[in-house]
Amino acid sequence: MQLSRRGWNNVLIFAILAMMLIFQYSGKKVNGDDTANLYQSALPASAVVLSMQFDHIQIQRVGSQLATKPELGLSQPQLQQIIKAWESATFKPVAKDVVIANLAYGINVSFELANLAEPVTLILYQIESGYLLQNWQSQLLQIDEAELQVLLPR
Repeated sequence: MQLSRRGWNNVLIFAILAMMLIFQYSGKKVNGDDTANLYQSALPASAVVLSMQFDHIQIQRVGSQLATKPELGLSQPQLQQIIKAWESATFKPVAKDVVIANLAYGINVSFELANLAEPVTLILYQIESGYLLQNWQSQLLQIDEAELQVLLPR
């Protein structure tokens, strides 16, 4: 059986398309798996924070503005930065085989989210090498001091 010139062109086109699909899928698989294992979100995806409570400090939305109780003297851009940081925060998970002692004493950070009826509570732990955060899926995530400074009102 002999293929015409047009037939061979079609074979080449389909072979190239098949190779492009294989390369594109394999690239997504490799890249997607690596990023999925590296970082986990602190809050659910596309979370919109209505209020946040941490250690007797509360940040809440009042109309289009943010307010703190008690008043901390933070500007609107500073408060918005804190809330945006929490909404998009992702951290590296702690390896499953690592055993961390003394996680009995943690600080609760509670959030009311626009898309959830129940509040979400995260737990912040201080350990020898820095901080850990138990996220909304009960995963332990590593946080360094610089990240913590952005996330908490001071």
